[in-house]
Amino acid sequence: MLGLLLIPFLTLAQGSPLRVEGPDPATVLLGEGSILRIRIQGSEKGRIPKPPQVPGLSIEVGGPSIEQRFQSYNGRTIANETVSTWTLSLKPKRVGTFEIPAFQVLVGNRAYKVPSRTLRCVPNKQAQSETYLAVLGPGRPVYKGELFEIRLDFGVRRSLFRKLNNPWENQGIELPIHIVAQWPQLLPIEAEDGGRPRQGEHSFVFGDGKENRAAKAVQIPVPSGVDPDFYVFEYRSKWVAKRGGKLELDPPSLNLQWIRGYTRDFPFQRPVLGKIERVGDPLVLEVRELPEEGRPSTFTNAVGNFVLSARLSKTRFSLGAPIELRLRVEGEGNIPFLELPELDHLPGFNRFSKKIERGRRSVTGRYELAAIDAGTRSFPSIEFSYFDPKEGRYKTLRTDPIPVEISGKRGKGLSLLKGAKPGLPEMEEDIRDFMELGDDGAAGPAPWWIWTVLSVPLAAFFSMILFQRSRERERRDPSRRRVREAKKRFDRNLESQGTLKAFSIYLADRFGWDEGAALDPKLDQRLTAEGVGEELRSQTLSLMAELQASRYGGGGSEEERASRARALVAAYEKSKPSKKEGRG
Repeated sequence: MLGLLLIPFLTLAQGSPLRVEGPDPATVLLGEGSILRIRIQGSEKGRIPKPPQVPGLSIEVGGPSIEQRFQSYNGRTIANETVSTWTLSLKPKRVGTFEIPAFQVLVGNRAYKVPSRTLRCVPNKQAQSETYLAVLGPGRPVYKGELFEIRLDFGVRRSLFRKLNNPWENQGIELPIHIVAQWPQLLPIEAEDGGRPRQGEHSFVFGDGKENRAAKAVQIPVPSGVDPDFYVFEYRSKWVAKRGGKLELDPPSLNLQWIRGYTRDFPFQRPVLGKIERVGDPLVLEVRELPEEGRPSTFTNAVGNFVLSARLSKTRFSLGAPIELRLRVEGEGNIPFLELPELDHLPGFNRFSKKIERGRRSVTGRYELAAIDAGTRSFPSIEFSYFDPKEGRYKTLRTDPIPVEISGKRGKGLSLLKGAKPGLPEMEEDIRDFMELGDDGAAGPAPWWIWTVLSVPLAAFFSMILFQRSRERERRDPSRRRVREAKKRFDRNLESQGTLKAFSIYLADRFGWDEGAALDPKLDQRLTAEGVGEELRSQTLSLMAELQASRYGGGGSEEERASRARALVAAYEKSKPSKKEGRG
């Protein structure tokens, strides 16, 4: 009898080690989710190397969780098993039938095949009847790095609105509505509050699936085609695309809780909550890469429409005295990421420090400078290039030269110390007074070995003179000094200006390029012309692509990028000298 009772359990323990459960439920309403579980017997660690990907279906893999199961009889353990469980959370983004393809689970040295599964999604009629959600894009192609607007209109039926439960009331949130837009292809630009709140403005919760924040929407008239018995709100947000191409953004969702009734548990009454999730329509964006044709060497990443101004703290100053330049870029565009020129090679001036101040519509650079040439009569013009997305072309702005008066003489030496004399004392006697010349007749020709002995120190003397002059020319040559100090400058810039600036400036210093040349799309050709090896060139191009993506929020962590940049700089320093280093 005992054997008959144990047959089902033993069959389970000794049968196929793979069990698949779900999806549960097999049919869901749009906005709801389902669960697919995979259980495999065994104590070895496992993994799912390639989770299935289905268009329109969100799949999140959790686990594995390890569970030990025991079967006992009369105090004895008669069977036990260890089970690893993976949980796949499935959530459709649209109505339809989704076929989840077969995939593998690796456990130890074995591969288990999970058969295909089907999930069906049907419309949520209650959400469609009680809520409203629409998403509106820019309505035109945008450029990578361009600041553009996305508008979300959402609403709730008035009768339901009065029943809504507000879990954020203590946090000052007025509308108990949660909007979720998971758009990892875009980078949000949070607008700063300027001036008084707009009339009819209300706070609600906006999230990206990872974190939530308070946002503000304005109540608007009910759009045509929408039931007049609705409260409708409008939310406008600014975004920047991280990459080019056709971007298919997931549909946003509207989430709310409403009070269906109350429990009758004496002596307390607790609300019974109902939940509604309304899923909107997906949004497709066409993002164009910035054109290579006509891209100036002074262009960094500015996209928009700007004006440029420059102002010196004073126009009369002494040679070497510190002065401040304020360079201001103002306008509409990607202000949070906009980069100002370094100004490391201003004719007649040396730059010591640079500080950046960002406002809602402007970026101001404060540069500490000092004049190094008393013959300078004007502060030089400064160039700033940007891409105008409306006209589809690059533009370059230039400030006017600023007249200056610099006191002090160029090359003026240090003054004498107190008590020092201006020169050497005069000699009252000459060496000729101590020498008497005899007349021993004409001297014969010197032996050959004497000429040899005399020529060796003379040759060494003239070689030393030529070597010192060569070193002096190299020391005074700014281009040679720039190459020689590229590594030191990289280390300084890495701490103060970030990896992108530090590494791009290093490449410019290393090869004698103009600043910003490392951001040129033809960087591959530039490195090839400088004789950089294929492997080092490939690693450089890969890092530069990731660094440029990081300006819009893409790429890995800053620490990882900095580590890769240090390794590449070390590789360049160990490689053979560049053409500009090797020129004599």
